[in-house]
Amino acid sequence: MIQELKRYYISDCGNVADIDFGNITLNVANTTAYLDNATATVTCNVGYQATNENITCQVDGTWDDTSCEVIDCGDVADIDFGSINLNAINTTTYLDNATARVTCNTGYQVINGNISCQVDGTWEDTSCEIIGTYNSMF
Repeated sequence: MIQELKRYYISDCGNVADIDFGNITLNVANTTAYLDNATATVTCNVGYQATNENITCQVDGTWDDTSCEVIDCGDVADIDFGSINLNAINTTTYLDNATARVTCNTGYQVINGNISCQVDGTWEDTSCEIIGTYNSMF
């Protein structure tokens, strides 16, 4: 039991692993031990986001899990007084330059008729405004 506890207290996580579509950098060079509170920062390539942006050396000598995943804006939201439809079926990721077309019901005008998936994983804002009210606001 004491031997096992001793092993945990001197745990060294070693160098951080390589990850696909990004990299991991130690926050303090050559600091990879649990006792030293070793941490690292995960940076992903454009179009990807980290599942865990900051990782820590754990008592068992392993680093927290992380990966870089494709930024996906998901389904487009419903819109009042109109509809939004993907320009390419099932294409909702930033890497695929996902876009959607906005159409408004009769009597409404579109504000931003083509929206895109943004790098933060959200769709651009859009709306359908009753004709005549949008211009009067400015």
